Amino acid sequence: MFEGQTICRNEDKNQRLKADRSVSFEQVQECIVNDRVLDIIQPTNPRYAHQKQLVIRLNNYIHIVPYVEDENGIFLKTIIPQRKKNKLYD
Repeated sequence: MFEGQTICRNEDKNQRLKADRSVSFEQVQECIVNDRVLDIIQPTNPRYAHQKQLVIRLNNYIHIVPYVEDENGIFLKTIIPQRKKNKLYD
């Protein structure tokens, strides 16, 4: 899916996600590398038209991971638990 691309993230944000939500960008990267991405969706809000969203399962719960892609690779923005998507991808 993202073969040969660099996966970047903000390490401060990663530490906050670990502390606040018990999820990390390392877990997301593992899902990407092991082809466990459930879906890639385009946000409907025009404000986020430059982003795409990974749909992944972490800790038995669906999460959305917004990212931006350029010639250097992808940059993971954050990890958001999604109750509504959890029902959809169950």
